[in-house]
Amino acid sequence: MLLFLSARLTLPISYRNATHPRTIINVSSSLFSDNHPPDNHAASSPAWLCNCYGNDSNIPHKVQDSPVDSPRWLDDGDTQPLVEPVQTWFARGNKESQVRAVIEKNIQQPRTLLTTVATWQQRTDVYNWMASLQKTNETKFVVACLDDQLHHELTLAGYKDHAFLVPPSWLHYGPATAQTYQDITPRTSTVIVHQLLHLDITVLYADVDTIWLRPRAREYLCTLIEIRWDRTHAIFQQHGFGQQVNSGFFLMRPTDVTKRLMAKVIYLQETQTSPALTQNQAFNQVLDSLTADIRSSYVALLDVLHFPNDRAYFDEKLPAQLHVSPYLVQVRQRNGSNRMTMLKQHKLWFAVDDTKASNQS
Repeated sequence: MLLFLSARLTLPISYRNATHPRTIINVSSSLFSDNHPPDNHAASSPAWLCNCYGNDSNIPHKVQDSPVDSPRWLDDGDTQPLVEPVQTWFARGNKESQVRAVIEKNIQQPRTLLTTVATWQQRTDVYNWMASLQKTNETKFVVACLDDQLHHELTLAGYKDHAFLVPPSWLHYGPATAQTYQDITPRTSTVIVHQLLHLDITVLYADVDTIWLRPRAREYLCTLIEIRWDRTHAIFQQHGFGQQVNSGFFLMRPTDVTKRLMAKVIYLQETQTSPALTQNQAFNQVLDSLTADIRSSYVALLDVLHFPNDRAYFDEKLPAQLHVSPYLVQVRQRNGSNRMTMLKQHKLWFAVDDTKASNQS
């Protein structure tokens, strides 16, 4: 079962129909039990470990099957994620210390970072993303730039304190191994979020095609996750109406569960190449493989009225029909040259001069 979070805090938490056995819960407990893979997992694939951030890894984010000595076991059956950061990331004088400075300037309590990942080809969407945030009085956010061109342009446009160039050690799928920004951005964003979790940061990740419509969305989401703090580790927007998660919008706490979840998503993206998985497919495949247990549902879904995907907003028009004012809308499936025109028609384009957002906070 999937845990749903209603947009009204006074409403009880509801669960999906019992005829659908899929549940989003503990990642690592379905992989390891009593030091051995469970029978239902061993039949499909061997237990996997990785040295993504290990000192002995020649490729910083190349996930490999390799043994790890004496993993630490937690009381609830989880193992410590076998994906550990290199301790010298932000050494003084290192360029990555500049990354840390940008991140720290935009951290909000409770130690939460609102962020996105983009390339220069996505710059118009980036400007609209920032403009919609500023329109909702959200002044702290970070754009992780995957190329020099975008970082340079945002710096010149006055967003120096809101953008950083992703360090080479953070990159997973770079321009050399991907054909287009549609390939680069989703795969790399998984690794970047993973890095941020290892910095003990709660990540509010929103793709650049997210358009913010109401103030205090971040505070609202943080409240939702706090009301079940002991069990809820991540909250996702829904993809379509099939109760699948949308990997383009989520709030994720820095826990052993989420670090391990992200590690396995990276693993699937790295190893399953024929056919290649999209980021969304990788996330849902990881979550589909978990053991059903309603009492340990670690991941929740947002309702489609207050956090609609593009199908709910544009095709079904659910918020409008029910007179609900959504916090945001994501236009992930609305591609093509006419997308900007369509957004303008719906009064969802806030960037100035079609390319640059207002530089006013």
